[in-house]
Amino acid sequence: VEGGHALENSLDNLRLLHARGVRYRTLTWNNGNDWADACCSPPRHGGLTDFGREVVRELNRLGILVDVSHASDATVAAVLETSAAPVIASHSAARALARHPRNLTDAQVRAIARSGGVVGVNFYSAFLDARFAAAVEAIDREAAALERRLAASAGPGPAREEARAWRRARIAALDPVPLDTLLDHIDHLVRVAGPDHVGLGSDFDGVAALPAGIRDAADLPRITDGLLRRGHRAEDVEKILGLNWLRVLREVAG
Repeated sequence: VEGGHALENSLDNLRLLHARGVRYRTLTWNNGNDWADACCSPPRHGGLTDFGREVVRELNRLGILVDVSHASDATVAAVLETSAAPVIASHSAARALARHPRNLTDAQVRAIARSGGVVGVNFYSAFLDARFAAAVEAIDREAAALERRLAASAGPGPAREEARAWRRARIAALDPVPLDTLLDHIDHLVRVAGPDHVGLGSDFDGVAALPAGIRDAADLPRITDGLLRRGHRAEDVEKILGLNWLRVLREVAG
């Protein structure tokens, strides 16, 4: 489950989600909530509130992985301070290579590794490459202006849909980020955290642009081949491709 908003500030709702099979969840999406700050909206709590820390402890008790992707830096710090179980970032890249608030600093990556957790590398081109991110930001500004102009005549709903379609088409027309850029992020995270704490976090169902040669899960062998060509051991590549996720799920969820 992505985003703590679904809890509606109730630990009982968290327990219901666990009973229905939920085994990992992010605390926020890009926007924060009543008890946790997010990466991409103004901070309200300085990280986690007291109730937010209760949520983390209850996630630990239930055996649900705490996922800090989308969380603010202060929230990540509070989670790592509070959680007694491994912490994950299911879909976040390396901020050392692309400075974006959705990415993790090396210090955060090392702390997640010390907790026993895993960082899953996001495939979104704007998180992998600063120039691509700047191009998307420019398109976003144009899309917002287009939506405002259209809303006066077409109404807010149709204006929003047309602006979103225009945005998708403009982003799709950008030159794709090379696959090597994604491999650079994996390499960097392995150097920082070690091969036992890195995985894939494609975000296939949530991003607007993927690296060249990566369209969907059928193209994952290109990543396997790229990592092997860069000298990663076969057993470490297997960990990155999924064994690390299985390990941490077994450890936390049983």
